[in-house]
Formats: sequence, C-alpha cells, structure tokens
Amino acid sequence: MPPDPTNSELPWIPDTLAGIDLTAGLCKANGNRHLYRKLLRLFHQNNSDIDQKILALLQTGDHPTARRLAHTIVGVAGTLGAHALQIAAKTLEQAITRHDPDITSRHPESPWHLFQNALHVVIQAIATLEQTDQDQHPPPNSTPSLPIPLTDEEIQAIVPLAYKLAELLETDISEAMHQFDLLKSRLAGTDHADHVTILEEHLTLFDTDAAGHTLARLTRALHDTMPRETHA
Repeated sequence: MPPDPTNSELPWIPDTLAGIDLTAGLCKANGNRHLYRKLLRLFHQNNSDIDQKILALLQTGDHPTARRLAHTIVGVAGTLGAHALQIAAKTLEQAITRHDPDITSRHPESPWHLFQNALHVVIQAIATLEQTDQDQHPPPNSTPSLPIPLTDEEIQAIVPLAYKLAELLETDISEAMHQFDLLKSRLAGTDHADHVTILEEHLTLFDTDAAGHTLARLTRALHDTMPRETHA
C-alpha cells in the first residue's frame, strides 16, 4: 500500500518489506513507528558497506574487529526483525571466532557470501522504502538559531533522562533510541547541543560504548551548571 499523503502524523510502513519481518521489528520498537523507521534509516546509512569492511578486516588479519562488527549486526538485525540477516551474521561471527579458513572463499555458501547476500536484500529494501517516503514528503528547510540557556528546573528534569539512557544503552538499543529522542528534544538548541550531536553520531553507528562515554560527559556538563545546593 502506498503512503497516504493525507496522514503525515505517522511515518509510512508498507505491508511487507524484503528480508525484514516488519511485525517483529515494530514489536521490538514497542509499536513506535517513528522509532522503527529511524532505526531502519540509520541501519541503511551506516551499514550499507559493512560486508566490505568486514572482508577488508579479515584480509588484513584483524579478526577481533571483524568479529565485533559481525556481532553488532547480529543484535541490530534482531532488533529490526531482519531474521535471515541475523542468522547470517551469527554464522559469520562464529566462523570468524573459530578462524574458519573458508570464511571468504569464492563458494556462494561461504559465511561471508551468505552474509553479503542477506545484507544486500535488507539494504535494498530499506533504500526503496526511504526513496518512496522522500518522494512523498520532501524534508523541510531549517534555519540555525542561537543557543537557548536552560533553567535550573529544566536541568534537574533532564538529568534523570540522561541516567535512564545510560541504563538502556546496556540493555535495550530500541528503548535507548527512544529515550535519546526524549533527551534530544529537551536539549535541542541549547548550549549542550554539541554533546547531543556527538551522542547521536555514536548511536547511529550503534556504538554503545562510545555513546556511553559521551553521555557521561554530557551528564557532567549538566551537573556543572546546576546550583551547588542541588548536588548536596
């Protein structure tokens, strides 16, 4: 079913999408269509060539990094509902762990080739979805503005959001992305926008370790601007 131009409140999600179980993916996102579309878009933006990155790492003997990338795709694919890609990534990860000599052989059933094929199906499907959406809803123009200072009350309300995000980074990437959106909306246009931008870059790469470090710096910066009696 094509997008409904009369309904701009919810992002369009088709009935089916090649390589992706949309029902499972939406369930992982707790039915949040905005969050789910964002996860799909970020996966496409940051992992279109992940197969080539892993191949290059394997060819140079950097098996630990290659295994870490494959492991990341296992988790993210599961979140998106991309079951075949998740299985292929897990198979690749296991092959890397045991240093399988046939990981990248020319055989079409080799772990890397199976991963590449599954990845391309998902990437192409998301690309088609994004193009359809852009054709229907071109992005609006934006204009820069001066930073907005936060009040003490606003900071005291925002800090718990940062702490909650830190917890979710360790347990649930879908919920973490939703929590980040809440935090981002509260800090939009403020003096802390630079931290938010860096944090978003880490999250788009699903790099939870780097995101955690940036979030810690953001939390300290927020604490530094709070009144002394609030710290007591």
